[in-house]
Order: sequence, then C-alpha cells, then structure tokens
Amino acid sequence: MVKKFMVECPCGFSFTTPHGEDDAVAVVQLHVQRIHKKDFPQGVSREEALKSIKEIGETHSLQSQIPVEKMGDVYEARGVEWGGLNVSFEKALADMDVTPFLKGLPDDLDQCPHWGFVFKGKIIVRYKDYEETINAGEAYYIAPRHSVIVTKGTELIEFSPLNEYRKTMEMVMKNAQAMEAKQGK
Repeated sequence: MVKKFMVECPCGFSFTTPHGEDDAVAVVQLHVQRIHKKDFPQGVSREEALKSIKEIGETHSLQSQIPVEKMGDVYEARGVEWGGLNVSFEKALADMDVTPFLKGLPDDLDQCPHWGFVFKGKIIVRYKDYEETINAGEAYYIAPRHSVIVTKGTELIEFSPLNEYRKTMEMVMKNAQAMEAKQGK
C-alpha cells in the first residue's frame, strides 16, 4: 500500500501526494518560499515542514463504509476528510432548518461554500436577499453566507473546504449542545 501525505497550511493551501514524505516536505518548502517569503525569509527546515504534514489513509470508500453521525432523529451524515475537503453523504430524516444552529457565525449564516449533488428531495438555500431551491437530479454550488432547509427524505453528497467547514461545524455543535441542554431542563 502506498502511503499518502496531506499538507495543510493555515492560509488555506492544502495538497495531497502519494509520492511520500520527501515530496510533501518539498511542497511545503516551495509553498513557504513562494507565498510566505516575508514571514520566513530563510524558508523552513525539514523539521518545521513535517509539522504541517500528516499521513492520510484511504482516499476512496463505499458510502456504507463511512461511519454514520446523527443529529437526533432529524439528520444523518457519513463524512470523511480527503484532500482538504469534507466529503459527506447526507440524509434528512425530517425537515431540517439549520438556521438556529448557525447563531454566532458572522451574520448568523454559514460562511462555508459547498458543492454537491441532490439524489432525492430538495434543499432550499436562503441568502440575505433571496432564496433558491435545488431539486433532485441537480448538481449545486452554495456560496458562503447562507442558511438551508433540507426537506425530509432528501439525500445528497456534499464537498466542503475543511477550514471553513470546521469553523461552521464547531458553532453548529455548540448550538446543538446548548439546545439539548435547554430541552433537558
């Protein structure tokens, strides 16, 4: 089996290589030299470069092999992180308006862009000034600064850049826990 490595920079740059650790180190050093030369005029050592490199496992999978995460009995997702993206098979078990879960993000809206395909059902995307509907059979791009309603029975696959996705999900989980605690009282 070939070892694969992923490079992630705080600036958002990410790169995956199946060509080994030395190739990943060279990518980090080249990236720093070309993009961050003011911050690191001498470049970065191999040891420093290794801090931004991690070995990754598989980069393909059957949907059924990805563990399921559930949000109550409303929503389920099978997500993995590949190549700087979150890849997620999702299914709405009931109508789901994500708006309350986005509270605390800038403008209380999801700042993460998403690309995907709706297999069944529909998604209603709400932007500040308008909304649009994405129906079964359609590929989509959802721009940052949105909220969505996913209708019961909707099934989709979605691709999201990891950095923005993680920020959104951190707030979603915080709000979900707060709602759960409030309901438990």
